Amino acid sequence: MVRGMEARKKGEYMYFLPVLILALYLTAMPGHGDSTRGHALKFNRSHFLDLTDPCSRTGSYETVLNRSHPAALLKLDIRYKTLVTYQSFDCIIKVKTEFHNKSREFYNENEDVAVMMFDINHGYRRKEDAIKLELVHIAKLDQNGTRFFYQKKKFQLPQYVPYSLPGYVLYGFEEIAQWHAESNSSISVNLKRWKSSGSIYFVFAQYRIVSPYHCDTGIEVDCNDNSAVFAHCFPSALLPLFLDGLPFCEFHPLHALGSNRTTCGAPDLGGSSPSLLLLLLAALQILLPLCVVR
Repeated sequence: MVRGMEARKKGEYMYFLPVLILALYLTAMPGHGDSTRGHALKFNRSHFLDLTDPCSRTGSYETVLNRSHPAALLKLDIRYKTLVTYQSFDCIIKVKTEFHNKSREFYNENEDVAVMMFDINHGYRRKEDAIKLELVHIAKLDQNGTRFFYQKKKFQLPQYVPYSLPGYVLYGFEEIAQWHAESNSSISVNLKRWKSSGSIYFVFAQYRIVSPYHCDTGIEVDCNDNSAVFAHCFPSALLPLFLDGLPFCEFHPLHALGSNRTTCGAPDLGGSSPSLLLLLLAALQILLPLCVVR
């Protein structure tokens, strides 16, 4: 009788072992369950517009970039507020550009939209809930405005963002297949089942490649020692972020899905693959009961 009870207790312990392993793994994952994740990035968060309210109410937010409004600083982050109710919602953020007649501008021929994403804290997301971006480029092919060129590129953030990665950056001009003088771009960010307990910061800004001239107005940013790679010119509205020491040059470039370049959707950006862990747990649940002493 005593031996049977001991075997039963041992069997219950073996069943709880996979759960214990999973808990220890999640605790050890960088940034998981850590409310201080992202505090290493020192910048003024008050400069960013919080979209939690419009996103939770209407499911969308739209803005336009133009000469008078060359940058949009947006965020989803209510971690520092008091008396908040955490919730889950879908949201689409759409940003359009109004950069007409670029061929007639002074050194502005290669102007387009750039997106920076950083202080990302959302834990591990399912594949269907991964953050997706869509870049649309529309160009006028003739002076009469009767022929246009349309192209669309899709992007995706990894399901889990490693703590060691400060952020991502997407350059619209480098991603388009063909260049046209009179053209505009728009970009949308699709957030599925976003939990308001997480955080993500966006900077949407006009930029241009400094080639072959210097940045006549704005901030010239050169992150590459290779002289063949030209610097980027950003609007002066981003100067406070650069003065705060935002590690812009450490942001990982985000490339279109299906591109022959390395994309940020690669499965092994953060170390151990979660799918491998789940497979291990499934094997333990099958094999461990066989090891229980009869």
